Amino acid sequence: MIEFSRWPQSLGHAPTLSILGAATFLAGAAGLGALLWGLPSSEIASSSSVVLVAIGGALAALLGLLLAAVTSAGHSLRELARDNQRLAGEIDRAEAATRAKSDSLAHLSHELRTPLNAVLGFAEVIRDEALGPEAPKCYRDYVGDIHSAGQHLLRIVNSSLDMVSIESGKVGIELQEIDPVDDVLVPVAAMLKTQSDKAGVALNLDAPRTMTPIVTDAEKLKRIVLNLAANAIKYTPRSGNVTLGSGRDASSGALTIQVRDNGIGMAAEDIPHCLAAFGRLDTPFADRPDGTGLGLHLSLQMAEELGGALVACPPKTDPD
Repeated sequence: MIEFSRWPQSLGHAPTLSILGAATFLAGAAGLGALLWGLPSSEIASSSSVVLVAIGGALAALLGLLLAAVTSAGHSLRELARDNQRLAGEIDRAEAATRAKSDSLAHLSHELRTPLNAVLGFAEVIRDEALGPEAPKCYRDYVGDIHSAGQHLLRIVNSSLDMVSIESGKVGIELQEIDPVDDVLVPVAAMLKTQSDKAGVALNLDAPRTMTPIVTDAEKLKRIVLNLAANAIKYTPRSGNVTLGSGRDASSGALTIQVRDNGIGMAAEDIPHCLAAFGRLDTPFADRPDGTGLGLHLSLQMAEELGGALVACPPKTDPD
Protein backbone atom coordinates (compact mmCIF):
# COMPACT_ATOMS: atom_id res chain seq x y z
CA MET A 1 0.00 0.00 0.00
CA ILE A 2 1.30 3.43 -0.94
CA GLU A 3 1.16 6.12 1.68
CA PHE A 4 1.12 9.57 0.16
CA SER A 5 2.50 11.11 3.31
CA ARG A 6 5.89 9.49 2.58
CA TRP A 7 6.29 10.78 -0.94
CA PRO A 8 7.67 14.28 -0.36
CA GLN A 9 10.64 12.88 1.62
CA SER A 10 11.70 10.49 -1.18
CA LEU A 11 10.90 12.83 -4.08
CA GLY A 12 12.01 16.11 -2.66
CA HIS A 13 14.75 16.54 -5.31
CA ALA A 14 12.44 16.00 -8.31
CA PRO A 15 12.46 19.70 -9.37
CA THR A 16 16.28 19.82 -9.15
CA LEU A 17 16.57 16.59 -11.16
CA SER A 18 14.26 17.99 -13.81
CA ILE A 19 16.22 21.23 -14.13
CA LEU A 20 19.59 19.49 -14.30
CA GLY A 21 18.26 17.00 -16.83
CA ALA A 22 16.91 19.75 -19.02
CA ALA A 23 20.23 21.63 -18.84
CA THR A 24 22.13 18.47 -19.73
CA PHE A 25 19.80 17.80 -22.64
CA LEU A 26 20.23 21.33 -23.99
CA ALA A 27 24.00 21.19 -23.60
CA GLY A 28 24.16 17.83 -25.38
CA ALA A 29 21.87 19.00 -28.15
CA ALA A 30 23.92 22.16 -28.62
CA GLY A 31 27.13 20.15 -28.76
CA LEU A 32 25.61 17.71 -31.21
CA GLY A 33 24.41 20.52 -33.45
CA ALA A 34 27.81 22.11 -33.44
CA LEU A 35 29.42 18.83 -34.37
CA LEU A 36 26.97 18.07 -37.14
CA TRP A 37 27.32 21.58 -38.54
CA GLY A 38 31.09 21.77 -38.58
CA LEU A 39 32.26 18.17 -39.09
CA PRO A 40 32.48 16.20 -42.33
CA SER A 41 30.30 13.10 -42.67
CA SER A 42 33.24 10.80 -41.95
CA GLU A 43 33.62 12.20 -38.45
CA ILE A 44 29.95 12.40 -37.48
CA ALA A 45 30.01 8.85 -36.07
CA SER A 46 32.52 9.95 -33.43
CA SER A 47 29.88 12.22 -31.92
CA SER A 48 27.95 9.24 -30.47
CA SER A 49 28.98 10.18 -26.94
CA VAL A 50 27.42 13.62 -27.38
CA VAL A 51 24.23 11.95 -28.61
CA LEU A 52 24.13 9.74 -25.55
CA VAL A 53 24.62 12.77 -23.30
CA ALA A 54 21.74 14.54 -24.98
CA ILE A 55 19.48 11.49 -24.70
CA GLY A 56 20.42 10.99 -21.06
CA GLY A 57 19.68 14.62 -20.30
CA ALA A 58 16.31 14.37 -21.99
CA LEU A 59 15.44 11.25 -20.00
CA ALA A 60 16.53 12.91 -16.76
CA ALA A 61 14.40 15.95 -17.54
CA LEU A 62 11.37 13.77 -18.26
CA LEU A 63 11.93 11.75 -15.10
CA GLY A 64 12.20 14.90 -13.04
CA LEU A 65 8.98 16.28 -14.51
CA LEU A 66 7.23 12.97 -13.88
CA LEU A 67 8.35 12.84 -10.25
CA ALA A 68 7.31 16.45 -9.71
CA ALA A 69 3.87 15.72 -11.18
CA VAL A 70 3.45 12.67 -8.94
CA THR A 71 4.51 14.66 -5.87
CA SER A 72 1.99 17.40 -6.71
CA ALA A 73 -0.75 14.81 -7.24
CA GLY A 74 0.04 13.19 -3.88
CA HIS A 75 -0.17 16.58 -2.16
CA SER A 76 -3.51 17.30 -3.83
CA LEU A 77 -4.86 13.91 -2.76
CA ARG A 78 -3.82 14.52 0.85
CA GLU A 79 -5.52 17.91 0.82
CA LEU A 80 -8.63 16.33 -0.68
CA ALA A 81 -8.65 13.59 1.98
CA ARG A 82 -8.37 16.21 4.76
CA ASP A 83 -11.19 18.26 3.24
CA ASN A 84 -13.39 15.17 2.96
CA GLN A 85 -12.69 14.24 6.58
CA ARG A 86 -13.53 17.75 7.76
CA LEU A 87 -16.74 17.84 5.73
CA ALA A 88 -17.75 14.41 7.05
CA GLY A 89 -17.30 15.66 10.61
CA GLU A 90 -19.37 18.77 9.90
CA ILE A 91 -22.11 16.66 8.34
CA ASP A 92 -22.17 14.36 11.38
CA ARG A 93 -22.44 17.33 13.73
CA ALA A 94 -25.19 18.91 11.65
CA GLU A 95 -27.14 15.64 11.55
CA ALA A 96 -26.74 15.21 15.31
CA ALA A 97 -27.98 18.76 15.90
CA THR A 98 -30.95 18.17 13.62
CA ARG A 99 -31.87 14.96 15.45
CA ALA A 100 -31.55 16.71 18.80
CA LYS A 101 -33.80 19.54 17.68
CA SER A 102 -36.37 17.13 16.26
CA ASP A 103 -36.40 15.17 19.51
CA SER A 104 -36.69 18.40 21.45
CA LEU A 105 -39.60 19.64 19.36
CA ALA A 106 -41.44 16.39 20.02
CA HIS A 107 -40.68 16.68 23.72
CA LEU A 108 -41.59 20.38 23.74
CA SER A 109 -44.96 19.57 22.20
CA HIS A 110 -45.59 17.11 25.02
CA GLU A 111 -44.44 19.64 27.61
CA LEU A 112 -46.85 22.25 26.24
CA ARG A 113 -49.74 19.85 25.81
CA THR A 114 -49.67 18.52 29.38
CA PRO A 115 -50.17 21.83 31.25
CA LEU A 116 -52.55 23.11 28.58
CA ASN A 117 -54.77 20.07 29.08
CA ALA A 118 -54.69 20.71 32.83
CA VAL A 119 -55.64 24.35 32.36
CA LEU A 120 -58.51 23.50 30.02
CA GLY A 121 -59.74 20.60 32.15
CA PHE A 122 -59.85 22.52 35.44
CA ALA A 123 -61.30 25.61 33.74
CA GLU A 124 -64.13 23.52 32.26
CA VAL A 125 -64.93 22.02 35.66
CA ILE A 126 -65.20 25.49 37.18
CA ARG A 127 -67.09 26.96 34.20
CA ASP A 128 -69.65 24.17 34.11
CA GLU A 129 -69.94 24.03 37.91
CA ALA A 130 -69.43 20.30 37.61
CA LEU A 131 -69.20 19.95 41.39
CA GLY A 132 -72.20 22.14 42.09
CA PRO A 133 -73.01 25.85 42.04
CA GLU A 134 -71.83 26.48 45.57
CA ALA A 135 -68.19 27.04 44.50
CA PRO A 136 -66.78 24.52 46.93
CA LYS A 137 -63.21 24.67 48.16
CA CYS A 138 -62.05 22.31 45.44
CA TYR A 139 -62.75 25.06 42.90
CA ARG A 140 -60.16 27.22 44.62
CA ASP A 141 -57.74 24.30 44.52
CA TYR A 142 -58.36 23.97 40.80
CA VAL A 143 -57.59 27.66 40.35
CA GLY A 144 -54.26 27.03 42.08
CA ASP A 145 -53.58 24.14 39.73
CA ILE A 146 -54.38 26.35 36.75
CA HIS A 147 -51.97 28.95 38.07
CA SER A 148 -49.19 26.36 38.50
CA ALA A 149 -49.76 25.02 34.98
CA GLY A 150 -49.67 28.56 33.63
CA GLN A 151 -46.34 29.20 35.37
CA HIS A 152 -44.95 26.01 33.86
CA LEU A 153 -46.07 27.11 30.41
CA LEU A 154 -44.48 30.51 30.94
CA ARG A 155 -41.15 28.90 31.87
CA ILE A 156 -41.22 26.80 28.69
CA VAL A 157 -42.00 29.82 26.53
CA ASN A 158 -39.32 31.92 28.24
CA SER A 159 -36.70 29.21 27.74
CA SER A 160 -37.59 28.90 24.06
CA LEU A 161 -37.45 32.67 23.56
CA ASP A 162 -34.14 32.89 25.41
CA MET A 163 -32.72 30.21 23.15
CA VAL A 164 -33.81 32.12 20.05
CA SER A 165 -32.29 35.34 21.42
CA ILE A 166 -28.97 33.67 22.19
CA GLU A 167 -28.74 31.99 18.77
CA SER A 168 -29.51 35.30 17.03
CA GLY A 169 -26.99 37.21 19.16
CA LYS A 170 -29.63 39.61 20.47
CA VAL A 171 -29.10 39.14 24.18
CA GLY A 172 -29.41 42.46 26.00
CA ILE A 173 -27.57 43.02 29.27
CA GLU A 174 -28.72 45.55 31.88
CA LEU A 175 -25.91 46.19 34.35
CA GLN A 176 -26.60 47.33 37.88
CA GLU A 177 -25.05 47.04 41.32
CA ILE A 178 -26.58 44.18 43.28
CA ASP A 179 -26.05 42.13 46.41
CA PRO A 180 -25.55 38.50 45.27
CA VAL A 181 -27.23 37.11 48.39
CA ASP A 182 -30.20 39.41 48.96
CA ASP A 183 -30.90 40.09 45.28
CA VAL A 184 -30.26 36.62 43.84
CA LEU A 185 -29.97 33.69 46.25
CA VAL A 186 -32.74 34.68 48.69
CA PRO A 187 -35.35 35.34 45.93
CA VAL A 188 -34.42 32.10 44.13
CA ALA A 189 -34.81 30.10 47.34
CA ALA A 190 -38.23 31.66 47.86
CA MET A 191 -39.36 30.91 44.31
CA LEU A 192 -38.31 27.27 44.58
CA LYS A 193 -39.74 26.56 48.03
CA THR A 194 -42.97 25.09 46.66
CA GLN A 195 -41.09 22.84 44.23
CA SER A 196 -38.64 21.63 46.88
CA ASP A 197 -41.41 20.96 49.41
CA LYS A 198 -43.41 19.00 46.86
CA ALA A 199 -40.33 16.94 45.93
CA GLY A 200 -39.46 16.33 49.58
CA VAL A 201 -36.05 17.96 49.11
CA ALA A 202 -34.57 20.35 51.67
CA LEU A 203 -33.48 23.64 50.08
CA ASN A 204 -30.78 25.34 52.15
CA LEU A 205 -28.99 28.68 51.94
CA ASP A 206 -25.31 28.72 52.89
CA ALA A 207 -23.91 32.19 52.21
CA PRO A 208 -22.45 35.07 54.26
CA ARG A 209 -24.93 37.79 55.00
CA THR A 210 -22.44 40.51 54.11
CA MET A 211 -20.89 40.36 50.66
CA THR A 212 -19.35 43.03 48.47
CA PRO A 213 -21.85 44.23 45.87
CA ILE A 214 -21.19 43.30 42.25
CA VAL A 215 -22.16 44.90 38.94
CA THR A 216 -24.04 42.51 36.68
CA ASP A 217 -27.44 41.78 35.16
CA ALA A 218 -29.50 40.75 38.18
CA GLU A 219 -32.31 39.09 36.24
CA LYS A 220 -30.00 36.96 34.12
CA LEU A 221 -27.92 35.90 37.12
CA LYS A 222 -31.13 35.02 38.91
CA ARG A 223 -32.26 32.95 35.93
CA ILE A 224 -28.96 31.07 35.93
CA VAL A 225 -29.20 30.17 39.60
CA LEU A 226 -32.91 29.36 39.26
CA ASN A 227 -32.25 26.95 36.38
CA LEU A 228 -29.42 25.23 38.22
CA ALA A 229 -31.29 24.94 41.52
CA ALA A 230 -34.52 23.73 39.91
CA ASN A 231 -32.52 21.12 38.00
CA ALA A 232 -30.81 20.01 41.21
CA ILE A 233 -34.16 19.62 42.99
CA LYS A 234 -35.57 17.65 40.05
CA TYR A 235 -32.77 15.09 40.12
CA THR A 236 -32.37 14.76 43.89
CA PRO A 237 -34.30 11.93 45.57
CA ARG A 238 -36.79 12.54 48.34
CA SER A 239 -35.17 13.49 51.69
CA GLY A 240 -32.15 14.82 49.79
CA ASN A 241 -30.57 18.26 50.10
CA VAL A 242 -29.90 21.15 47.72
CA THR A 243 -27.77 24.03 48.95
CA LEU A 244 -27.31 27.50 47.46
CA GLY A 245 -23.99 29.07 48.43
CA SER A 246 -21.72 31.96 47.50
CA GLY A 247 -18.22 33.17 48.27
CA ARG A 248 -14.99 34.38 46.74
CA ASP A 249 -12.44 32.34 44.83
CA ALA A 250 -9.28 32.04 46.94
CA SER A 251 -6.88 32.68 44.04
CA SER A 252 -8.69 35.21 41.83
CA GLY A 253 -11.09 36.81 44.32
CA ALA A 254 -13.94 36.39 41.81
CA LEU A 255 -17.48 35.82 43.01
CA THR A 256 -18.57 32.19 43.03
CA ILE A 257 -22.13 30.93 43.37
CA GLN A 258 -22.57 27.23 44.04
CA VAL A 259 -25.55 24.94 43.71
CA ARG A 260 -24.73 21.73 45.56
CA ASP A 261 -26.88 18.63 45.93
CA ASN A 262 -26.62 15.00 46.96
CA GLY A 263 -28.67 13.72 44.06
CA ILE A 264 -27.76 11.24 41.35
CA GLY A 265 -25.19 13.58 39.80
CA MET A 266 -23.70 13.40 36.33
CA ALA A 267 -20.83 11.29 35.12
CA ALA A 268 -17.94 13.26 33.65
CA GLU A 269 -18.69 11.94 30.16
CA ASP A 270 -22.35 13.06 30.43
CA ILE A 271 -21.58 16.68 31.28
CA PRO A 272 -20.97 17.93 27.70
CA HIS A 273 -24.23 16.32 26.55
CA CYS A 274 -26.23 17.85 29.41
CA LEU A 275 -24.75 21.30 28.81
CA ALA A 276 -25.60 21.16 25.11
CA ALA A 277 -28.88 22.49 23.74
CA PHE A 278 -31.76 20.04 24.22
CA GLY A 279 -29.54 17.68 26.21
CA ARG A 280 -31.27 15.70 28.95
CA LEU A 281 -30.05 13.04 31.32
CA ASP A 282 -31.87 9.72 31.56
CA THR A 283 -32.79 9.13 35.19
CA PRO A 284 -34.84 6.69 37.27
CA PHE A 285 -37.23 9.52 38.19
CA ALA A 286 -39.66 8.83 35.36
CA ASP A 287 -42.59 10.24 37.31
CA ARG A 288 -41.03 13.66 37.60
CA PRO A 289 -41.66 16.16 34.78
CA ASP A 290 -38.69 16.85 32.56
CA GLY A 291 -37.90 20.24 31.14
CA THR A 292 -37.15 21.17 27.56
CA GLY A 293 -33.46 20.30 27.83
CA LEU A 294 -32.56 23.99 27.56
CA GLY A 295 -32.05 25.01 31.19
CA LEU A 296 -28.39 24.10 31.64
CA HIS A 297 -27.48 25.21 28.12
CA LEU A 298 -29.12 28.59 28.65
CA SER A 299 -27.38 28.96 32.00
CA LEU A 300 -24.04 28.25 30.34
CA GLN A 301 -24.67 30.79 27.58
CA MET A 302 -25.91 33.48 29.95
CA ALA A 303 -22.97 32.96 32.31
CA GLU A 304 -20.58 33.52 29.42
CA GLU A 305 -22.54 36.58 28.31
CA LEU A 306 -22.05 38.03 31.80
CA GLY A 307 -18.32 37.38 31.62
CA GLY A 308 -18.40 34.35 33.91
CA ALA A 309 -18.21 30.61 33.51
CA LEU A 310 -20.39 27.64 34.41
CA VAL A 311 -18.47 24.70 35.86
CA ALA A 312 -20.22 21.36 36.36
CA CYS A 313 -18.47 19.03 38.77
CA PRO A 314 -19.17 15.28 38.68
CA PRO A 315 -19.83 13.62 42.04
CA LYS A 316 -16.77 12.47 43.94
CA THR A 317 -16.31 8.74 44.22
CA ASP A 318 -14.49 6.91 46.98
CA PRO A 319 -11.23 5.29 45.85
CA ASP A 320 -11.14 1.53 45.72
